[in-house]
Amino acid sequence: MDKVIGGSIAGALIVVALVMMWFAWRARNRRAALVGHWSALESESVRSFDVFYVATTHADRPLERVALRGFGYRSFARVDIHRDGIQVALTAGDVLVLPEASLTRMHTEQVAIDKAVERDGLVAFDWTSRDIGSGPIGLTTFVRLRNVDEQKELLAVASALVPTTTKEDVA
Repeated sequence: MDKVIGGSIAGALIVVALVMMWFAWRARNRRAALVGHWSALESESVRSFDVFYVATTHADRPLERVALRGFGYRSFARVDIHRDGIQVALTAGDVLVLPEASLTRMHTEQVAIDKAVERDGLVAFDWTSRDIGSGPIGLTTFVRLRNVDEQKELLAVASALVPTTTKEDVA
């Protein structure tokens, strides 16, 4: 009988925890709906890169994932560099458009939320969201390329659109 009571209590606690997690994720999605984003770029793609999309976070809160539609989880993606911005397209079909005017900085990082890699293994794009009434929001999108040569090429091609900083620039 004690095992039944203990099992019932443990089961109830698990159900309560799952329900709380579900409500928390829904609240995060509602907050992410306040992030205005763009729908398309006008120019043709200059260069494409196959990447691993890691996360999009608030620029001032790097440990808080922004659950943009389709971009709440890590995924394989393609980064297209255009003359007027950058586009991140997930394999599932969701697209994140970053016009040149919204890009504030590009840099490399070692850690993004729950992903840690070798030094400077992630490329980070700092950008501001479209103003939908509450003011623009500063965000950072992290991607990881397959090899160092592709990463260097991405940084070189995208540097025409957005200033690139390194650890040495900051120090």
